[in-house]
Amino acid sequence: MLFKLRVAGALGLVSVISMAACAAAPVQKDAAYRTLNDLVSAVATTGLKCEGAYQRFDDGASEVRSCRTNSWVGIYGTPSSRDRQVEIQKGSNDTVMVVGPNWIVKAPLGYAMNVSDKLGGTIQE
Repeated sequence: MLFKLRVAGALGLVSVISMAACAAAPVQKDAAYRTLNDLVSAVATTGLKCEGAYQRFDDGASEVRSCRTNSWVGIYGTPSSRDRQVEIQKGSNDTVMVVGPNWIVKAPLGYAMNVSDKLGGTIQE
């Protein structure tokens, strides 16, 4: 019986260690993201969940995903395509943009401030 408890305890410890090893890496400020999923994962650490899925290619984005609370995130292949989208979106509604090296997060001000605090980027209206 004691042997079974030790084996069960050891297996439990291995499970905990394995889960810790799979934990998300810390988010870096002002990082460029390779994929939209990488950006979405980073944004999720700020409290903004982006579970919708749609793509827009007409604005130069590689990929865009909708989020809760009238928000979206996008990855851009070039700074000029990102900047073009910033100009299009300026003053478009009651949300603001957080603009990073190759990404935009458009969200209400409270969410945008959380994103900027954690991920970097600049807030633009």
